Amino acid sequence: MPAKGTLNSLSILKLSSLASQLLQGLGKFWTK
Repeated sequence: MPAKGTLNSLSILKLSSLASQLLQGLGKFWTK
């Protein structure tokens, strides 16, 4: 089923976006 693959890629995309947001927050914190 292709649905499982899309779900997997979506979760990976979500995780990567979350990680980037976390990194951005850390960068702002460190630059202060």
